[in-house]
Amino acid sequence: MRLKTLLLSFTLLFSGLLSGQAHFWPFGQGLGLDFNQNPPQLRSVPWQRSSNAQFQGDLNQCSVYEDDSGQVMVYFLNGQYIDPNDNVIYSVPNYHRAFGNSLMSGNSDGSNQSNFFLLNDTIYHIYSSGKRIIGNLPIYGRTVNLKIYLSKIITNANGNWSVQTVDSFPRVNYSVDYSNTFRLFDFHQDSAKFFVYSSVVSSGIGTSSIWGAADKKLLTINSNGFGVSNLNLSTWEVSELYSCSVYSSLTKSIYYQSRNGIIYRSTPAFLNGSTLATMHVKDSMTYFSPRDSINFGIAGARFFRVDPSQRYLFVSAEPTGNGYRRQYRITRFDLLAANQQEFQASAVDLKAPSQYVNDMQFGPDGHLYVLWGDAVGRYEPRQNNDKIGRIVNPTAVDTSQISCQENFLTTQPWQAYAMFPDFTSRQKNFTKFEMLYACQDSVQFRLDFGRGVDSVRWNFGEPALGAANTSQDLDPVVSYPQAGTYFVRVELWWRGEVLHTLSDSVEVLPMIDFSLPEDTILCEGEELLLDVSQDFSVQYRWNTGDTTRQITVDSAGWYQVELTNACGQMSDSIWVDYIPDPQTSLRDTSLCEQDSNLLVSLPYNENYFYRWSTGADSSAIAINDSGTYFVTYGSYCDSITESFSIEKRPCSCELFIPNAFTPNGDGLNDEFIIVSPCEELEFELLMFNRWGTLVYQQSEGTPSWDGYYNGELTPGVYVYKINYRGRSMDGTVEGKESGSITLLR
Repeated sequence: MRLKTLLLSFTLLFSGLLSGQAHFWPFGQGLGLDFNQNPPQLRSVPWQRSSNAQFQGDLNQCSVYEDDSGQVMVYFLNGQYIDPNDNVIYSVPNYHRAFGNSLMSGNSDGSNQSNFFLLNDTIYHIYSSGKRIIGNLPIYGRTVNLKIYLSKIITNANGNWSVQTVDSFPRVNYSVDYSNTFRLFDFHQDSAKFFVYSSVVSSGIGTSSIWGAADKKLLTINSNGFGVSNLNLSTWEVSELYSCSVYSSLTKSIYYQSRNGIIYRSTPAFLNGSTLATMHVKDSMTYFSPRDSINFGIAGARFFRVDPSQRYLFVSAEPTGNGYRRQYRITRFDLLAANQQEFQASAVDLKAPSQYVNDMQFGPDGHLYVLWGDAVGRYEPRQNNDKIGRIVNPTAVDTSQISCQENFLTTQPWQAYAMFPDFTSRQKNFTKFEMLYACQDSVQFRLDFGRGVDSVRWNFGEPALGAANTSQDLDPVVSYPQAGTYFVRVELWWRGEVLHTLSDSVEVLPMIDFSLPEDTILCEGEELLLDVSQDFSVQYRWNTGDTTRQITVDSAGWYQVELTNACGQMSDSIWVDYIPDPQTSLRDTSLCEQDSNLLVSLPYNENYFYRWSTGADSSAIAINDSGTYFVTYGSYCDSITESFSIEKRPCSCELFIPNAFTPNGDGLNDEFIIVSPCEELEFELLMFNRWGTLVYQQSEGTPSWDGYYNGELTPGVYVYKINYRGRSMDGTVEGKESGSITLLR
């Protein structure tokens, strides 16, 4: 009998925190949001002010670097680098990054331009800082002459941290005040980082000449600093990119709002190997026109965000309204919509409160977290920057599962201004694909990234599968001919072209496969090797207590083994019978004339055969005539032939002693009984086992023994001795007899 149980050891759980996502957010005026707790909890972290206390205008740039397990390694908040134990390891000299006007990038789109990333196995960090002025906007205490800085984070063998500034841009000493803007595009964790940069003289803000006179650059990052190229775009186009935009690694496109309120999709040419300074701007996917009811109006869109799967666009917008008193909302769109009409039809109003959004960002738990202000204050700092809301299940297909928690957490006044840490490419849920079950009989793949594309084409890396080596299912199942490493590839097709090719080497695990021999018989002296060895890691468990690949069997019994690995369990069993060699046991004897017959018995074994000279084929026969008899018995292992004589003679005061008895309760020969025709028989019967131990003694009644010694029946040969005296027709007779008797079961 064989048993087989499969254990699905590779089923993935999607209820926890997303891998690669930051599990801790430093932000605001010394706040930390810990996602390792459920629900997330706030705690205090180090913070220092860089703006005038009267203005409360710190933008509080923030970013965090964690390892793959979600453990914080270092984080940055408002000009300070802080270690996992909340110790400040470095403070940026003369740091200032405060609220300004709408040209101060990172303010208008929520991107705080502060991020960590790995380059050549070294942690780098970027942040922006500038000169603090009061100027003509005294309530703001804004920043001018903004520069972007590149720092290298170093830790030594003792765990001590140090920060080194590698480069900054622009590389100028300012003679007048400039309003500089930056927009970081972090396309992929294995590619360079790009900045769109624009600069104008601060006094020119608000004049028509600004849009033609601005200096426009494209920055790339390397270990030596910034690479700089001219950006072949108009200032309006640049401002549209940095003012409100987002990149989706799924569609490989930038989405941004134009100055007339239309949302455009653009493809950066440098993703396709073209000149770094060019972009394909405003392609055929124009999503809104000024006449659409959903038009956001000039500067209407506040934030663009994509979820970790990169499929959905979330827009925080203030549709055209009455000046500063507008009705705000958060809307979700499907970026995999086939055309403009489908895109508009995919709009889902997330029912957020009509309050101004200072920032919104996706947490590692999949919820959308929001920093709300009020409809009057708009985006400048206010005392009511004291609450953190979240939208639960924002990507749910069933919109009834989406809910809004307006006051999920509350802080002190001003404290929650102004933004959350940005996503990095490492934090985008750009997974290859998952193996739900990795055992060769039915390997199960699941595609999480890009499930809404037009079609998929899998290649499982095993040509021997023939047509089964490919599939167009989102979540295919394939049976591999053998375990091993395979290179699996899946193409994501969208709008008639390959959008992505995801590939990875996968380890297909072996299935346990074995069988024990059929039930068998061992001859005396033989052994049976039971070998269930597998050429991969397996746990072995025998019912004998052994945990080895094989055992040697030399006795009768039931043997079972269970094998276990990551793919499941399998068990099998075998019955082993054991045949002892036959032993001589017959002797000559006599039979009294007055007796009808004499029972002659041989040891019984179900595997023995018996061939008597009388023609009988059982283990015992009844004899009532004198003569010489023969028997051959045994098995295919071994057999013997015995002969014995029976003499039938008159008896007076004789003892008739059998040579065997079978105390098995069948009513036949259940006791060893000595029969004598003597009258007034006196006797003493002694029984000894083969080692000479006295096991029974009797002197009254009929000489007999039921075979028990110390309450147990032990088959074998015993020796009897009997002294007797009796009276017969011939007078008084005395005598003694001894011999052997076989106890059979």
